[in-house]
Amino acid sequence: MLDCAANVASLTPFLPFSALQTPRLEQLPSHPDLPGVLKKTPGGMVLVDSSLHLVPPDQIDVSLVDAILITNNSQMSALPYIMTDPMFHGRVYATEPCVLMGRLALIALCKYIEQCPTRRSEVDMNSIPSHVHPIFKQKGQIRQVYNKDVIDACFAKITPVRYNEQVDLFGLVDCVPLPAGHSIGSANWVIKAGDYKISYVSSSSKLTNHTLPMEVISLANPDVLLLSNLSLNPMYFPDNTLSEVCNVVISTVKSGGNVLIPCHSTGLYSILSSG
Repeated sequence: MLDCAANVASLTPFLPFSALQTPRLEQLPSHPDLPGVLKKTPGGMVLVDSSLHLVPPDQIDVSLVDAILITNNSQMSALPYIMTDPMFHGRVYATEPCVLMGRLALIALCKYIEQCPTRRSEVDMNSIPSHVHPIFKQKGQIRQVYNKDVIDACFAKITPVRYNEQVDLFGLVDCVPLPAGHSIGSANWVIKAGDYKISYVSSSSKLTNHTLPMEVISLANPDVLLLSNLSLNPMYFPDNTLSEVCNVVISTVKSGGNVLIPCHSTGLYSILSSG
């Protein structure tokens, strides 16, 4: 199995969690389809007043999964669901920085939920009408967000690997992680079975920053090339936008203001900090 991310879009139909008391959210009127559980926003959206849930990869027989190869820390959010399944007996491989940062990201989510002053009730997701959001059509697939104990137990079982280290899977397949240049610890994988070669390329970057540069040569000439997280606009060059963001940040700070940029810790921040 290549990567193991949950569908984070499944968080969108839930009433936002806030670390502060927010009467505006708490006083939203109920929706008649499920009073007390469904809330209606002034804009017409319908939100579920419940604890947060995620949708792990579906239609996977985990008993058939011998190994999971992780490319970066954003592709680990479904691991606790897979690894706690009693039918899963496989192994999980990722670089050590990827393991550490992935664990911190998931624990941060759990701690944020725990710090919220308003406790959410447990709701049977099968009772939510499908018109609220497409994820509620996946009856039985929606899972509650895990806790820190589950995260620690799962991540302790992950096997950390180094770049260019050859991982032998049962004497049949060799897997090698290569620097992807996307974030600290991110990796693309070369999978070899005899003379057959598969190159798996996930989020990657040729931008020179604090990460190791993307290794391209070892990925070349595969029998099969697997690509994920492709750019929706490959002809778009972010230089102008980045320059504009930097100018706004500089002018705001000079005027005594503060700047908050919601982003992945190794995404836009990496570019700004290296500029």
